[in-house]
Formats: sequence, C-alpha cells, structure tokens
Amino acid sequence: MNYDVTTNFKRKYKKKIQIAQKSIDDTIELLIDNPHHPGLHTHKVQGTTKIFEAYINDEARLTFEYVENSIIFRTNCNHNTVLKNP
Repeated sequence: MNYDVTTNFKRKYKKKIQIAQKSIDDTIELLIDNPHHPGLHTHKVQGTTKIFEAYINDEARLTFEYVENSIIFRTNCNHNTVLKNP
C-alpha cells in the first residue's frame, strides 16, 4: 500500500529525537503491513468520520486516513494533543 505524510506530520517528526522517530517508523511499517495488528490499537477517532488513530507507544499516537489506495499520515504526538486536532 502507498502512503504519504502531511506537512504537519513531517514538521513534528523532525522535532523528535532519533529513538522516537524510529518508533514512528516502526509503527508506519506495521500499519502498512497489517492495519489490524492488535499492538496498534487502531480505531476511528471519536467525532470524526474518516480519521483513524494508532498507538506508537503508551503515550504517543499517530493519526491517518485512507484515501483511495493510500494512507495519509496526518500527525504524530501525545494522545491528548491528537484528540484536540486529529
């Protein structure tokens, strides 16, 4: 499956330390290979119709949406921030 990232996602990603970037990369790989993997806890963001959330770790999340045959990664940050602006 193809994927792309938003400018917001890139900006936040660049500010992360290398180990956090590696965790995000691992989550993206797993999501592309198996979006229903139980470790991702993938679910629709409440109050939205097409935005999904996946766990990076216990505190961090990333949001994405499906557009045709691609995944668009929207943002990556802590859980509370994701819920304010998915």
